[in-house]
Amino acid sequence: MYGSVAQDLSLASLFTDNMVLQQLSSVNIWGTASPGEKIAATGSWGKQANTVADESGAWKLKLGTVAAGGPFTLSVKGSKSGVLLKNVLLGEVWICSGQSNMEMPLKGWPPNDTIETSSVEIPRSANSNIRFFTVQRAFSLAKESSCTGKWLECTPASAAEFSATAYFFGKKVNSVLNVPVGLINTSWGGTAAEAWASAEALGAHPDFSETVKSLTQLFEKQEEYTRWLEGHEVIDISNKPQQGQWENLDFGDATCAGAGTRDETWPTLVMPKGWESSEIGSFDGAIWFRKWVEIPVPTSDYSINLPGVDDMDQVWVNGVKVGATEQPGFWQTPRHYPVPAGVLKPGKNLVAIRILDNQGGGGIWNERYPMELRSNVDTSKVVRLDGSWKYLIVAELRASKFHVFDAATGEGLKRPRGSSELGSATVTALFNAMINPLIPYTIKGAIWYQGETNVGRGQQYQTLFPLVIKSWRDAWGQGNFPFYFVQLCPWNYGDVTGTASAELRDAQRLALGKAGNTGMVVTLDIGDINTIHPAKKQPVGERLAAWALARTYGKNVPFSGPLYKAHKVEGNKISIEFEHAGKGLKLTSNGADNGFEIAGADGNFVPAKVEITGNKAVVSSEAVTRPARVRYAFRNASPATLFNAEGFPASTFETE
Repeated sequence: MYGSVAQDLSLASLFTDNMVLQQLSSVNIWGTASPGEKIAATGSWGKQANTVADESGAWKLKLGTVAAGGPFTLSVKGSKSGVLLKNVLLGEVWICSGQSNMEMPLKGWPPNDTIETSSVEIPRSANSNIRFFTVQRAFSLAKESSCTGKWLECTPASAAEFSATAYFFGKKVNSVLNVPVGLINTSWGGTAAEAWASAEALGAHPDFSETVKSLTQLFEKQEEYTRWLEGHEVIDISNKPQQGQWENLDFGDATCAGAGTRDETWPTLVMPKGWESSEIGSFDGAIWFRKWVEIPVPTSDYSINLPGVDDMDQVWVNGVKVGATEQPGFWQTPRHYPVPAGVLKPGKNLVAIRILDNQGGGGIWNERYPMELRSNVDTSKVVRLDGSWKYLIVAELRASKFHVFDAATGEGLKRPRGSSELGSATVTALFNAMINPLIPYTIKGAIWYQGETNVGRGQQYQTLFPLVIKSWRDAWGQGNFPFYFVQLCPWNYGDVTGTASAELRDAQRLALGKAGNTGMVVTLDIGDINTIHPAKKQPVGERLAAWALARTYGKNVPFSGPLYKAHKVEGNKISIEFEHAGKGLKLTSNGADNGFEIAGADGNFVPAKVEITGNKAVVSSEAVTRPARVRYAFRNASPATLFNAEGFPASTFETE
């Protein structure tokens, strides 16, 4: 007997107009209806399937697909209602995931984080055979069944906002195979690998098993906090034009800029500081900061100078707005706002800043630049602004929706205890909210660009990363599907000669042998040690596509750089053998900057000389007479010096 309440037929959130279904397959289609209701799905390509909703109203069926083509329609009917999806294509479907370097759109995050070739690519990107679905950011301790997003045709407008890495991957696959390509981007900047793994998988990892056990208590806090959030006004920006989406947002909080608002009960935060490392914790949204400063004899030539504000800001002095940066991408850019004549007064003056963080870290964090009021004429007149500030949270951002807290009553002070413990950094939280809703959508494979947030934990990543891959495959139930990933680019990480990111890169290399049906793109030659978001995303996407074309689709194309295979100690030298050496190895430098180091049993690495013979590199140093180990490109900022004849760079490695 079916006792649940009747409900209208609906499809899971991934099923919209313009979607791509995997060709030559039996694709999963699912949704909800009234318990016991008969469901029929018909594709205009000539296939049909039927099922019956279970006692909870959930239903799922498998519908056959034919060779790539379209556009088609997909009709799903129940006994009382139906859904007709239009402009559906059959082709190749790929999941695209990771942190900011996967999330980074084709238009970039100017002015500092730009995409090379975007000015050329965007105007000519229109291609109705490439489709995009972007999963809106969300986190949860419970496995969610739906997400926010919709399928879009590739146009200059949609391509500009879509992942650059994924776009270049899809463009290459489409051009070579001449079939439609569907790309599902589910990524979030600044996130760690453990947030993308299932609780079942992490529970078996010794470093995370206790944390997973504690999630039950945290889940109760999440439920309490969600109920509290839902009792507040919501401002939905998902339908606002991308240009100007963050400008002039009104949370009813203008009083926070003026002297009339009392802030004695507001908590304090010492700035500059990223608020994730404070009691605020993991938080996206809007926060007001206020500070009273003394100016004995103000003049009309002052400016307010701030280091990088993550991400956007409005700055007010004595209730007057003196400047604002309300476009994303300027998180590294110092602010310089002139204070209009007559705004400052002798004695106490109020500086108020509303910071809006839309992803990743938040706050004022760049200690290399001053935080001050300074005279533009007499540079000795400086009022420092670093130190203690009062703050009030006025709106929280979740999945393109701001939940607004009444600033007049200080509602933000009433956030339930523990609310800061849950966020995009919480283990399993992104798997639950941004991966689980995609399962079991039938896919061809996945591409992945993540690891920066796990730098410093290279040893752990050796087991954690393969676990992430396995957890996806286990949950999808599609077997050992292809999983191609990007090795980290060189970046200074605050220490160009440090090895923390190299250890992470080597952990990524080792995943090739642990996870199976994987491929790794090496980026040592296309990074930029001055930015964690390098501009060369086109070669990254195309190298990912090369792996897919060669390994998944059987095309005869070069796809990998040299990978360490084995080594042999030969007297005072070590001979290194490589896979994917192609027609031979090439070394661009054999000086001290060739990237090779050699060590004896003591592990003291020194720069080495290299002789290239075919697919082998013979490494030695006069300082090491009894060598035991060799490593290559094992510094944070190491560039590529070793390539195969096809032009692909060799991976970071240390002999095992």
